[in-house]
Amino acid sequence: MAHELPIRTSNGGQPDAGILRLPTELISAICCMLCFHCRGGRVVDATSKAVTAAYEDQMAISALSRCSRGLRDKAQPILFHWYHDLEEEDYGRQQRHLERFVEAIIRKPHLAASVKALAFYQPTLSSSHSHLSYAQARARRTYEVDRIFRPTAISLGPGHLARRANSSQPALHVELRDLAIALCPALSQLCFHDIPIPAEDEAPEYNWTTWSYPLPSLTTLVFPGTRTRIRRKEATYHIREATYLLRHAPSLHTLIAPDCGGAGGGRRHLFLDHHHDNDDDDDDEAWDVGPLPALRTLSLNGIGMTVLARILRCCPALQDLEYLDEPASERVWVVLDPARDLGHLRGTLRRLCYSDGNNNGVFFYCGARHDDGPGMAPDGLGFAGFGVLEVLEIEQFLLYGPVFAPSDSRFPGNGVCLRETTGENFLVKLPASLRRLRVGAVIYWPAMYRDLLALVEQQCARFPRLEAVAVEVYRAPPRYQAEHLAGVFAAAGVAFSVARARSPRAALSGLLPARPGRREIVPLSMVYPESDYSESYYSESVSSDSEESGESLPWQ
Repeated sequence: MAHELPIRTSNGGQPDAGILRLPTELISAICCMLCFHCRGGRVVDATSKAVTAAYEDQMAISALSRCSRGLRDKAQPILFHWYHDLEEEDYGRQQRHLERFVEAIIRKPHLAASVKALAFYQPTLSSSHSHLSYAQARARRTYEVDRIFRPTAISLGPGHLARRANSSQPALHVELRDLAIALCPALSQLCFHDIPIPAEDEAPEYNWTTWSYPLPSLTTLVFPGTRTRIRRKEATYHIREATYLLRHAPSLHTLIAPDCGGAGGGRRHLFLDHHHDNDDDDDDEAWDVGPLPALRTLSLNGIGMTVLARILRCCPALQDLEYLDEPASERVWVVLDPARDLGHLRGTLRRLCYSDGNNNGVFFYCGARHDDGPGMAPDGLGFAGFGVLEVLEIEQFLLYGPVFAPSDSRFPGNGVCLRETTGENFLVKLPASLRRLRVGAVIYWPAMYRDLLALVEQQCARFPRLEAVAVEVYRAPPRYQAEHLAGVFAAAGVAFSVARARSPRAALSGLLPARPGRREIVPLSMVYPESDYSESYYSESVSSDSEESGESLPWQ
């Protein structure tokens, strides 16, 4: 919610005398309270609702900066801490928004030095309205815009911006966006949503994939691709296209890259049925960024295990890994191997969230085809050797391994049986350092119930730091068993919850939290008596909390 300030801003109205008498320290404090970035946290991939509220607060800072010269000197640098293009669907409006921002930081370099966070979302061209606004934006490229872009781009030295400035092509949204990034030496957070405009499909030396400008302060990069269908053929990127940009960000701490598995390299279309990288997996140059010594947090999906393994080898100090596996085919199934792929992180990894996005593995391991591919170890994935791992989020079939057998494969958990295992088979996979355990996509409750009882019995001796356990099941377990587990865990001082998992069709984000382009799939509350397994029960209400913004902009 925007804060109310005692300021009159209409048509050059005079400010209230009271606010002009406030100490400058208090004015700065008020501006910091209103600034989204100053309030802390990662702001470049915030929800649309949060961004809309923060934008209203930013407009209040803008109004404050126009009250007097003294207030402007205090408020304007804070105003420029954070820029977000509000995910405009109108290409022309977004272009005008960006032009005003870039013109301001060129005209006043001290404002460029104040920029801390930038969020750019390229508008799609899927509607006739967007195509029209794009054509209008191209038609209005005039001397005024090029007068801003060209000399500034050339002054930055050799690079794709200078090459573009020396070409005959006009400066459009992507060039102005790249220029804004290169002009901000204190930039610490960046959201960079790249959907190249089809008409602008040019050689790499003219776009960001050959990035050559220093990003010394960049610690957080959110780099979403775009999930599309074949018939729409909207373009996205492959994570390897970010190689040069990442090389120029030596302080990078957090990399969030949803849907980063587009073909890249001139074949920039993402097809939903080809998430495993096919021939890209055999390309030795698929990831050649070099070491990322400062990287602590990594979240990826859309790429295959081979490319992921290359990336992980560049991250010697990684502490938090989220990976959503999306196999192209049940016959091509490569599972993360903790020893092989994460062995070098045994002493650093504190959180792992590993998920199969569509739960195809449930059907794969419950079916008769589990010998067709490389699969996983017969006893599943184990993490006992990870001495500092505190949070583990993983699906049951990945943790247990290919031990399930089908009796009725119409739906997971419906007639699935388990080959012979014991509670100890479960416990030996968990690290002694574990604080929080989340097991998703539980398809066989009897084994889960048995193993959770074994866990709480051994908690004091083997898992003394355990604080919380959560499980997500496809079918409601017997009520007395759920209540029994809650009671015994509570007696041990451990929080316990059981919820109903979404159906595989709905769980497109797996266990991963919300990211740009992906909503978090929140499990359903457990209700007794259990309701029927109807399709409507799994229907997901998806509503947009974004609102169309007006033309009022703070960058004037």
